[in-house]
Parts: sequence; structure tokens; C-alpha cells
Amino acid sequence: MRLEERNKQVALECKYVTSFFAQGNYESCVLKGQSNTYLYPKGLRGLRTPGDIDLWVWEKGCQCLYDKKRLVGILWKISGKQLDVAVHHAECGILPKTPVEVHFVPSFAINPFTDYKMRRFWAKHSDCIRQTDEGFNVPTAGFNLIFQMSHIYRHVLLEGIGFRQLIDYYFVLKSFYDHMSLEPKGKLSESKTVMKEMESLGMKRITSAVMWIMKEVFAMKDEYLLCKVSEKYGRELLNEVLVGGNFGQSSDEHAKLKVDDEGKETFVSKVEGNFATIKRGMKLFWSYPSECLWVPYLCIKASWVRNYWRKVKFER
Repeated sequence: MRLEERNKQVALECKYVTSFFAQGNYESCVLKGQSNTYLYPKGLRGLRTPGDIDLWVWEKGCQCLYDKKRLVGILWKISGKQLDVAVHHAECGILPKTPVEVHFVPSFAINPFTDYKMRRFWAKHSDCIRQTDEGFNVPTAGFNLIFQMSHIYRHVLLEGIGFRQLIDYYFVLKSFYDHMSLEPKGKLSESKTVMKEMESLGMKRITSAVMWIMKEVFAMKDEYLLCKVSEKYGRELLNEVLVGGNFGQSSDEHAKLKVDDEGKETFVSKVEGNFATIKRGMKLFWSYPSECLWVPYLCIKASWVRNYWRKVKFER
């Protein structure tokens, strides 16, 4: 009952933040988390543990989807404090209890050349959204397949994932195939189109690994799978899930990170965290070389982005 009430509360909060940005001429879409609850069967829908709100926000009528500095300036005024701006999102204190991550783009690739393709893909398909009865937008099923696979891929290479993300993906697949005839034509409505986009964004191998888990662990029928399964990469991925868990919280590397008296990461822990990320990337290098090769570059880029936005001054 507590979970059901919490889900209802977060749904209302999603509606609130959506209407808030709409007043500033921004379109938005709730990603992952709360949007995934609508994919679960009614008996399970209210039992999914809610987390923070991931909101993809872009300016209406803007060809590049957003003016990043203007959007960060708005978030800075809302939060009234220093923002933690990452490569693709910023934390925003718009709600008193529920954390809100405002995404400039839904996700990103480690490889900068693939990331360029991915950003073009998000821009091209920013209209692949639908509105819920609660009054906020969520991705269409076809878009969701590509977005959440990219999210899984990035977490596997950088931090680790748990079964929660894979269970979500199970219901994303079910939703796509069960409602394929209802998807707008030409908007990622066919499985072949979705898989073609996956390949162009360098996600064919990780997709075959996830499909193996869908089949062998979740007993998903073959007609729901996007591509041929790969036992080799599937078993490797399953081992990563079992050993590390979500954000690698069960791994030895995560346990070693040092924090200060307030529970925040210290400079030493950040350096150790970057080395742990690079070490993880190198461990998976032979399976996903095109992405893992660029992990050190991403660590440098992420540090530069955070430091840059901390120095930018905005007028209140």
C-alpha cells in the first residue's frame, strides 16, 4: 500500500514538473522510472519501487532541441544553489523530496562519433512521445526500446546494472510487440526499423546479450526478441549483473570509495572512481572495444563539464 501511494504521488509530481516547464515554452518527456510503470500489468503497476524523476526537456521550436546555457540558467534559479551538471543531465531541486534529473538528451554514447549519431537520433525522434492519463508525456514503445538499451549499455560499461533495469526492458519489449499495430506508422513502429537503428548506434552486440537474458532468465518467447541471441555475451552480461548489481553497489570497487562526514565523495574518491570506471571499461574491452576505448576520454570530459558549469555565473 505504501508503494502504491508513493507511485501515485510521484505521478502527480511528474505532472507538476511537466506543467512547470511547459509554462516556459519547454516540451518534456518522463524517461525510465515512472514512465515504465505504465508498461507493467495492472496488478503489478503500483508495486514497482519508484525512484527519482528523469525528465527530458527541450525548447519548443528549437532546431537543436535546447539552448543548454539558458536551460541550466533556469535550473540554477529554481534550485537556488550550485548545480551538479553532468554530460547529459543536471540535478534540479524543483521538488522538496523527490530528486529531479533534467536531461538535455535522453542518453549518450561513450564513443564521441557514435554520440554524435545518437544526438541526431534524439533530435529526429523528439516527437515519439505520448501523453498519459495523468497529464505528462512518456516515450513511445519503439523509441523506448532504443533509449533504454542505450541506458543499459552505458551503465554496463561505466557503473553496472541490476535486474531492475532488465525487468523494465522485459516489459518494454512486451509493450512494443503487444501494441505494435497501435504505434504510429513510420515512427519506429516495426522491429526491423528498431533493430536497424540499434545497429547504426553500435548496440547490436549488447542487444544480442540482453535478448539472451530475456530468453534464458525471463523465459521470453522468441517472437518477442529483437534479434538473434548471443550466449557468449549474454552470460558475460548476466555475470556482471550478479556480481556488481545496480551502479556496481555490490562490487568491491564500490565499497572502497571514500566519503566525507556529510556522505559526499572526496577528491580522492573521485580520482579512485575514475580509475575504477576505466578499469571496468578495460575489463569489457574485448567485448565492446568501440566504446571501452573511449572511457578515459569520457572521464576527462565529464570532469571538465562539471568544473565548467560550476564556474558559470547566472543572474538571478
